[in-house]
Amino acid sequence: MAQDTTLGHGAPGIASFATQSFGGPGEPRYGEGVPTTIHETVSAGADLNLPIYSVVSVIAGVLALATIPTATQGAATGTLTIANAVPADGDTFTINGQAYTFRATPDDAYEVDIGADIAATRANLIAAINGDAGAGTAYGEDTEANPYVYAVAGSAGVTTLFARDPGDEGDSITLAKVFATGANGSVSGGNLTGGSDDADALPFGILADPVVMTNGQSMSVAFYREGHWDMDQLNWSAGWTDAMKVKAFEGSRSPNIFISKKKFNNDQIAV
Repeated sequence: MAQDTTLGHGAPGIASFATQSFGGPGEPRYGEGVPTTIHETVSAGADLNLPIYSVVSVIAGVLALATIPTATQGAATGTLTIANAVPADGDTFTINGQAYTFRATPDDAYEVDIGADIAATRANLIAAINGDAGAGTAYGEDTEANPYVYAVAGSAGVTTLFARDPGDEGDSITLAKVFATGANGSVSGGNLTGGSDDADALPFGILADPVVMTNGQSMSVAFYREGHWDMDQLNWSAGWTDAMKVKAFEGSRSPNIFISKKKFNNDQIAV
């Protein structure tokens, strides 16, 4: 198990920081001890063959891999669309008061590079919103990840936004646009919509054992409902970004599950 030797002191009951463990390569969970599990009787809405440590939902008693948040799963959503042609220099999308300004050369924070085509420009916009790689080229340096939403690519020139925090308060997040050629840019509305406080729609837990079920079958399944887990060692459905994974269990029926990326990702770290 890898050690974090940058800590100044150990946790209570640990003699020194050198013996404080934070998860090594291939280990799914941080910390010592074994988290408790619960068993629930669930059914399958389709054939399932899920490995241990799958992040799952249980909605109306039906087990499935938890899908990324949508308007029906707690997070308010909205869209930004680039159409017909790339934006002109100075065109903007604004998210909850923060403008993202398209530039031929992004020099300042929250400026987005106008790419060679709509797809490249949208990729730069998504990187700026999420704080992904590309600062200084795809978007201006000193741009911080938007604290209210994260972005994923939709169809054609559409960028889909999800509120970072599930709940109907996400419906208050505002959207706006200013385009020199109005038809080249649009937003889904003045606000995100569809936020819900329905915790049942969010991830339920992490499988404590592999599960194989046929469509319609019911069985007792073991779940972890607590613990601090390494996001890269869990089995997720397609589409989850790191930012989404960190927030996955906030507001769910398992709020004591915490997700993060390990500090070290090198198999050669001393143990």
